Amino acid sequence: MKNNKLLLCVLVISLGFVGCSSPTVDGGGTTATVTKPVAVQTWQKVITFTGSSIKNTQQFAISSNQWKIVWSTTPTATIGKANFIISVKGPNESVVGNIIGKGNDVSYIPGAGNYSLSIYTAQNYNIVVEQLK
Repeated sequence: MKNNKLLLCVLVISLGFVGCSSPTVDGGGTTATVTKPVAVQTWQKVITFTGSSIKNTQQFAISSNQWKIVWSTTPTATIGKANFIISVKGPNESVVGNIIGKGNDVSYIPGAGNYSLSIYTAQNYNIVVEQLK
């Protein structure tokens, strides 16, 4: 009986050093594995841009390997429908929005680094940059 308890203790201790789980022993001698929680990533706002004219934005830093641009645009009362283009400048350059008139969308961009946006429009716009952390 002593050998069985010693063997159980050695087994419990050694299992504690394996993987991402840690064993527990209840009063009846049963071993259960408890899994440690995994960190959940969420979208965090980095910067917001609003306006109604052509603009090169300030540079912003992305520390995540996944980020997105959430944008919306509406025509102005004085000009009406106009072209709206967002261009990403930095390590992963691309055009992420190109529409005439009212619209909205989300564009996902991979890669950390320093970025800025070039916005070409005479329409009202709201642009939110978020990164997954």
